[in-house]
Amino acid sequence: MKQTNPFWSRVQRTATCWFWSGYCDRDGYGRVRFRGRMVGAHRVAWILTYGDIAIGMHILHRCDTPRCCRPDHLFIGTNADNVSDRHAKGRSKNLFRSSPDHHARLRSGQNHWAAKLTDYDVIKLRAMRANGAKLIDIAACFNINHGTASRISRGIWR
Repeated sequence: MKQTNPFWSRVQRTATCWFWSGYCDRDGYGRVRFRGRMVGAHRVAWILTYGDIAIGMHILHRCDTPRCCRPDHLFIGTNADNVSDRHAKGRSKNLFRSSPDHHARLRSGQNHWAAKLTDYDVIKLRAMRANGAKLIDIAACFNINHGTASRISRGIWR
């Protein structure tokens, strides 16, 4: 594995993962300018180690760590492989709603990936609404949209 490329100087190696130390996008994936465009740092690590990536193929993480660039933590796959891998690792963000005990369904309420409220907040919100508080005031109190406050007060909260 040739590692004289300047890319590798921006990778911090640990006993487990090799972390990209440069810019990361909002999803936590390292991003770097490579061959004239911004690409995932893990894709660059793959290219430098194993060669070019066929069009339409994805580079997936065995370790499930977006910043990881360690070549032996990466594998190549199709979009379907990427979706299946995400699903198998429980990162589907409620996209797969097959059965009541499915791991995606267990991420409801305060366990949901994007939850802003705790179970206690919901109880407090519903009590405020039952006592006549306006939705717009409740929403401001919890820093949520008034539509969200309305749905929660009516018992709809995922």
